[in-house]
Amino acid sequence: MKTKEILALARNTNTSDLIREASNIRDKGHGSLVTYSPKVFIPLTHLCRDVCHYCTFAKTPKKVSSPYMSLKEVIDSLKTLSF
Repeated sequence: MKTKEILALARNTNTSDLIREASNIRDKGHGSLVTYSPKVFIPLTHLCRDVCHYCTFAKTPKKVSSPYMSLKEVIDSLKTLSF
């Protein structure tokens, strides 16, 4: 697209034109390929500097045996994931 065309679409209050053109540009670059990234969260520590009283994740230093997970615990957590 040329600069004039891009500016015209950006100034247009009809967002469906802008969405349609963005979709065309995306499809030219990636075709119909769909990818995803699984959300993987491994809590290396249960300690947190915030105090959110609703949080079930964070623990106070008095309530944890170690501030960080051991390497074995991290690897064991990874092994339980299924993709």
